[in-house]
Amino acid sequence: MSTFSHYFFLYIQPPKATTSLLISSLTVPLHCLTNMGTVCGGIVDALNANLSGNGTQTLVLAHGFGTDQTVWHYLIPFLACYFKILVFDLAFTPNATSSLYNPNKYSTLDAYAEDLVCLLDELNLNKTIYVGHSMSAMIGSLAATKRPQLFQHLILLGASPRLVSLLLFIFVCLKFYVV
Repeated sequence: MSTFSHYFFLYIQPPKATTSLLISSLTVPLHCLTNMGTVCGGIVDALNANLSGNGTQTLVLAHGFGTDQTVWHYLIPFLACYFKILVFDLAFTPNATSSLYNPNKYSTLDAYAEDLVCLLDELNLNKTIYVGHSMSAMIGSLAATKRPQLFQHLILLGASPRLVSLLLFIFVCLKFYVV
């Protein structure tokens, strides 16, 4: 009996690379306002966002639950030859600004999707290729629903389209079982 190793290969046709990366001054657009009327400015620093690479097209790498942006560490040097790479930490990670996290606000994935939209707006990024793992796959789907012009492609790794339904099902079952 032979042993098999499973590998996931991600192939993206790389765009022609440029020789330099230039980020102009950042402004916060009017549509980057939260429901409470506060500006999302400073989200780049708050989420410990890092933009690198020489490409003309931006690849956004979003980590899953229980990890941080270092999960992409070994892929970034290769991908940076062909793309601008944006990595960031979700609000619950230790690398993000601790005052950003509010358990009530982040009790749903919508708040994380709002952060993603604000991050892309603050960096003036459009038509990105979004790679989301696990929880971030669902966050990217929600953000793309709200602002489709920010995304050219979504690559969803290990996403569950029924995650919310499954969690609700488990909660209801536990509630009736305990009572």
